[in-house]
Order: sequence, then C-alpha cells, then structure tokens
Amino acid sequence: MRRSWRWVVVAAATVGVVSLPLVARLLPGEGTPVGVRTLLARIAGSAGVGYSGFAESHSTLAVPTAGAGVTGIFAPLATVLAETSQLRVWWRDADDWRVDRIKATGESGLRETGGALWQWEYETGSLRRSTLRPTVRAPRPDDLVPPGLARRLLGEARADEVSAIPGRRVAGERTDGLRLRVTDRRSTLDHVDVWALPASGLPVRVDVHARGAAGSGGPVLSTSFLDLTVARPPAGTIAFTPPDGVATQEDDVDIVSVIDRFSGAVPPARLAGLPRRTDLDLGAVGVYGRGLTLVVAIPMRPRVADRVVPVVRAAPGAVEDESGIAAGIGPLRLQLSPPTGHGSRWLLAGTLSPSALRAAARDLPPARAATRPAR
Repeated sequence: MRRSWRWVVVAAATVGVVSLPLVARLLPGEGTPVGVRTLLARIAGSAGVGYSGFAESHSTLAVPTAGAGVTGIFAPLATVLAETSQLRVWWRDADDWRVDRIKATGESGLRETGGALWQWEYETGSLRRSTLRPTVRAPRPDDLVPPGLARRLLGEARADEVSAIPGRRVAGERTDGLRLRVTDRRSTLDHVDVWALPASGLPVRVDVHARGAAGSGGPVLSTSFLDLTVARPPAGTIAFTPPDGVATQEDDVDIVSVIDRFSGAVPPARLAGLPRRTDLDLGAVGVYGRGLTLVVAIPMRPRVADRVVPVVRAAPGAVEDESGIAAGIGPLRLQLSPPTGHGSRWLLAGTLSPSALRAAARDLPPARAATRPAR
C-alpha cells in the first residue's frame, strides 16, 4: 500500500498532509553522545521500533471550537490543536498501530490494520473504515504522537539547520536532543526541539517554537510521552472488533481530501516564490515550500467559502482589505482570497509571514466551481 500521506508541519498541516522524505542528511556529529548525524539517522529509521505508551500534548493556539465554519475545514484543526490532548498509543509498525484519544466525554480511536484505517467515536457511536490513502488530508490526533511528528519535522533538515541540545529525562528514559533551526525568515516558526532515545532513535518529545511574540512564552506546541514501553506490543493488545449494531461508513474521507480529488481548480506552479512540491500527485490543493516554511492553498466553492469567512473574520487580529481576509492563530497564518463572481475563494494556510502570505494570494488564479474526475 502506497504511503503518500504525511503531516505537513504542526501549523501548515492543520489543513493538509504531504509526503516529506525521511532522509538522513550528513550532519556534523558533535554535541550529543551518539553524534548529531547518527542520532538523526536513527530518528529517520525509527518507524520500525515497536512501542506502547501514554502521551500528552499541549497547545497554546486559540483555535475556534464553535460555529458553522468549524464543522468543515476547521473541525480537525480544533480537535488536534486542543489545549490538551491525551493519547494512548500502541505501535507495531507503520501498517499496524492504534491510537486512542481520551476525552472527558469518552474516547475516539484510530486503528490501522490490513490496509484499512478504522476511525470511531464512542460518544456518537460512529464508525468509519477507509482504504484510501489521500495525498492531502486534514490532521488527525495520531499526528501528535511524538515519533511520527518528529520524523516528519526533521525530514528535510539541512546540515546548517540542525544542532545538538542537552538531553533530558522523558518518561523515565535518558534522551539526546536535536534542534532544527528555521533559517528561512519568511517562516513564522523559529525552531523545533526533539528528544530521542539514543540507542533506537525513537523520538519521545517534540517542542515547536514560534518566531517573535508568538513564541516568547515557550513552545506553541509540545507533545511528550509520560509513560513508555519500548517493545512491539502483542497483536491481541490492539485488536479492534466493530461493535455489534453499529453501521460502518466505507471510504468516508475528509473535506480537504475531497476538495483535492474533485475540485476543478488548478493551483499555480509557484506561490510567493515558493515552488509547488514535486513529490505530490497533482490535485486541486497545492502545497508549497520546504521544511518548516510551507503554505497550503485550498480552493473552496461558494457554499464552503461562505462558512469559512466568518470564522477567519472572527480570528484574533483579522484584517480585511483588497487582498482578502488575513488572520493568525499563533504561527499559523490564514488568508482568504477575495471572492470571484460566483463566490469561490482560495484559503491559504501555513507558516508564512503576513507579507509573504499576501504575496502568495496575489499569485492565485480564480477558484473555479467546476469538478473533474477522481484521480
């Protein structure tokens, strides 16, 4: 089964997921007991390390949690970047895992097995099964599990962007640390710190720091194991049997994936000087940039755009002018293009500075309302 989906980055990928090559770069080997180059290589190869544990993430991003616009594109964002998320994780390998998100009102879960992804909500009794592997999708709670998040954030690191930081104890384990410094001044992110087990390279904690005032109070996102067992969990531990009497929805994909597959819009080759990523299948949703300097362009029909407009307008510091509506949620910047004659718009979301995002908006073509066959 082709694994073409990956989370863009904490902020930019709140609306989309793209492939990021997990290639270990040749980096200086100094500052940590195993060396930066060795630790980075082990982190990149840690997807084969089995483990189970309990992780907790904390976010300072004020994501809207109510309103009509949240029911579509912003609903996954509000879920994943909630103030605190508690996750139980069992990982056998990339095709065999389970993540349960614990909430005050119950649990939701994801189970990957046999080429299918099961998603369930205990409160509503809903159950979905999908065999699709979309190139672009909305975020999910499992995207906050430290190992996968760290591998994606470090996937395109250059030698001059990564350095060693002091280790710390995480979940009772001694770790070594790496810092990925964002050198592109157009990015709203400053650096990402990752701590990993030196022997296996399994990442156990990730802290994401914003640039400027947004990052002055510590990480905008932190996810860490509180309890961890490094061993492949038995298959029976994560077995999932659909509850009796619950109807299963088949291949029910999220709104971002639907737009990417069926919209007639054609994103440009470049936005604000950033090339469209060549490692993605061509779809209606465009992803631009490298590393932690990323922007996602999503075409929206009038019905979807009309629901998103009030949400962006209500965001802190929203500004509306001839280039559209701009707003920010911490380091995540949003820009809605002006409507076309029939009301379609583009939604830009990413880790670009306000000026770079306005430049990107000027490069956008009209968001057409036509459809095209599924790819």
